[in-house]
Amino acid sequence: MSKISHSYNNTSQYQLTTYDGTAIKPISNPDGGNNQGSVPVIYNNKLNFGYTDTAKRVHLAQYNGNAIKLVNNPDTGSGYIGSPIIFNDTLFFFTPMN
Repeated sequence: MSKISHSYNNTSQYQLTTYDGTAIKPISNPDGGNNQGSVPVIYNNKLNFGYTDTAKRVHLAQYNGNAIKLVNNPDTGSGYIGSPIIFNDTLFFFTPMN
């Protein structure tokens, strides 16, 4: 059976969770930050979504089925905004201009 992934608020932070038809299971965040609640997309067999780290910077996060990895931002800005999209087999997302 396939699993469904979604964001869940555990009263102190949002976490990515899976649902296998019987139980909701949280996936550990990579730090004390929060899943942004952006709409995730699947790209290169990874679930991609926004994640705000403890320094309040937004990263592109990728879940490979085992763990969440944060993609390093290209500069010291606040990170990206919105939800990623796929166009012409390329992953796109918006970043604020510094």
